[in-house]
Amino acid sequence: MLLVYSFLMLISGITDLWIFFRVSQIAASKKNILILGGVLFLLPILCGGVVELATFLEILFFIFYFRKSKEKNLAIGAILIVGVVDSIIDILSSILMELLHIEDIIYLNLLVQISIILLAVFIIEIFYKYLHSYLMNENHNVFIGLLIYLYVSTTLTMIFYGQTQKNASLSIFFTIFVLIQIVFAMATYVELINIQKHLLKKSQQDKLIKEQKQLQDYAQYLEESEDELRAFRHDYRNMFNSLKISAQEGNTKEVIQKLDEYTKANLNAKAFEKYRDVNHIKNKISQKYHYC
Repeated sequence: MLLVYSFLMLISGITDLWIFFRVSQIAASKKNILILGGVLFLLPILCGGVVELATFLEILFFIFYFRKSKEKNLAIGAILIVGVVDSIIDILSSILMELLHIEDIIYLNLLVQISIILLAVFIIEIFYKYLHSYLMNENHNVFIGLLIYLYVSTTLTMIFYGQTQKNASLSIFFTIFVLIQIVFAMATYVELINIQKHLLKKSQQDKLIKEQKQLQDYAQYLEESEDELRAFRHDYRNMFNSLKISAQEGNTKEVIQKLDEYTKANLNAKAFEKYRDVNHIKNKISQKYHYC
């Protein structure tokens, strides 16, 4: 019995360590393997086989171990996934053994647990890239929060199930309950991501509308400037023709008077007000992006 239990603890510890490194993609250095592996192997023994307590302490140790690491979020998310997987394995193992009435048959008991562990490894191998990406993207805090929820709910389910009188009805109930928790967590995460995408899309649309309005205002300004330029060209031609006639007639005073009137009317400070500080636009833009 002790040999079977020790073998199961060894398999479970190796699986937990593999899941952690597989999902987190943290370097599996000798130091990390020795320290983290030692914790995963020793804590279940020190906790007297109380899996829930051992898993909880493992999570705390991993968080403490990676608290100053740049990969802290990856480590926290990965060890939470390990905790969730362990809880689900324990729940499914207990339920299957209860339904099959093989709790007292040691080797069948071991076979069931190893089969579920292998199934968990197979599922993680398929989805570890997705899990890793969820822990890396901008919504990693949301995903970690859902993992905490899943871990707490599955752990409480396991504790409650272990304290109640086991029967087929309860087994079915807890199986359905665990599945509902998993589906609910996944649906919540997907919905949160969709809401965020919708808000981001709306923000981008508002920005585009604002930029379009600015372009329309600028286009209108250019059209008005073009009209003013045409009017200026027309007035200039008329004035030039008038000056030409006056000059041909030798009336220099009239030429000077017309030039003075035209200058006061069209080349005064007010006429150039809209072009004030145009030569400083480049500097202002540079300063704006320098401080952003």
